[in-house]
Amino acid sequence: MTQKAVKVLIKHVERKAALKALGKVHIFRHTFCSHLAMAGVPTMTIKELARHDDIKTTVKYMHLSPSAKRLGITMLTQSRAAGGTVVVAAEVPKAGGSD
Repeated sequence: MTQKAVKVLIKHVERKAALKALGKVHIFRHTFCSHLAMAGVPTMTIKELARHDDIKTTVKYMHLSPSAKRLGITMLTQSRAAGGTVVVAAEVPKAGGSD
């Protein structure tokens, strides 16, 4: 699919949604980064996936990660309990889980 074809499709969807048809593809980058942040993906991972040159660009999305602070404290607590070993974020139980 060409960039022009994608732009035409986006304009079509925008018109159907009663929005101004601009066909700007860049909005998908913002949506992608926002959803990653809301899913609790680490900042550096989002930076790499989005190919941001500067971490300041990525940090703009982190307000969407309500669990980021809790996750950090949980990881620190688990690491200390395990004698200072590295704890992988994927191993940290979600709030409200049965773990």
